[in-house]
Amino acid sequence: HIDGQPVRSCAMQVSDAAGKKITTIEGLAVNGKLTKVQQAWVDKDVPQCGYCQCGMIMAVSALLAEKPKPTD
Repeated sequence: HIDGQPVRSCAMQVSDAAGKKITTIEGLAVNGKLTKVQQAWVDKDVPQCGYCQCGMIMAVSALLAEKPKPTD
């Protein structure tokens, strides 16, 4: 996330992130405690490949931050 918004890192220049708040999947946890999304991923045995898993967790986290009770 760049300044709280999900961003596809593969489509962004590093220079465009200069001076902005960057949150990676490792930065979601607080004091070593996983977020509810991260913990659900573990509890439900959701893990995918190492590439898409991080993006999926980051996208879901951003969605829930914007809309805590999404609908279909």
